[in-house]
Amino acid sequence: MNILFVILLFSKHLTNISRIIQGQNADIADFPWQVSLRTSSDSHTCGGIILTDTWILTAAHCTQGSGYTIRVGNTNRNNGERYQVRRVINHANYNDGSGTIANDISLIELSSSLAFGSTVAPISLPPAGQLFESASCVITGWGRTCGTCGLPTILQKLNTLALRNTECANYMSPISGVNLLSSHICVHNQNSNPQDGACNGDSGGPMTCTVSGQTYVAGVTSWVISSQSTGCLPNYPSVYTRVTSFLSWIRLYVSGV
Repeated sequence: MNILFVILLFSKHLTNISRIIQGQNADIADFPWQVSLRTSSDSHTCGGIILTDTWILTAAHCTQGSGYTIRVGNTNRNNGERYQVRRVINHANYNDGSGTIANDISLIELSSSLAFGSTVAPISLPPAGQLFESASCVITGWGRTCGTCGLPTILQKLNTLALRNTECANYMSPISGVNLLSSHICVHNQNSNPQDGACNGDSGGPMTCTVSGQTYVAGVTSWVISSQSTGCLPNYPSVYTRVTSFLSWIRLYVSGV
């Protein structure tokens, strides 16, 4: 677990996300933009999002090392076609400082082009100004499904709701020191029982929302509230990097999106 800071009053932490709690098995054909980011030993470490045949979007906290590859096109995280990474571009102002994680976004350029088909396809960037407030959204990934579980082999999905940032801040208010930014977007099913959400390792994967029949990548999985004793706390919202805050930055490198 990558603990970024300690909130002393409640003995809780911010932690990068690596599991979907109370998710369901998913079919990659329904989420063909989902990729598995791999370590040099070909182990799953984070998710990612296909933007074009050579560019992948992910979280900057996922790409602080080297030797990455990706796998695409399969519901099983260990299968699918493997592609080499040419370069990684982390946002210059990425910061995992006290109380928040800022500019948690990264681009991966591949060494060769993806072969698009029914299980490998890009997702659209959202239009500027789209807030996705109260939108129905889906989060996906291969992260742990409980605090003591191993990684699931099969891709997981969870239907959830996007929150207004004021609503998200209200849910976070019992936790001293949390700093929610305008460049964040949150999801939370406040009425679910048991509680569901994201947690350690699904980081970098997509939050997708459908508006007027068009599906967009609204967020990049970033962080949640966790406890040292019990791990992630899904009674608090899951926090994502808001993609509309970084459209200009993405388009500095990626053309045609």
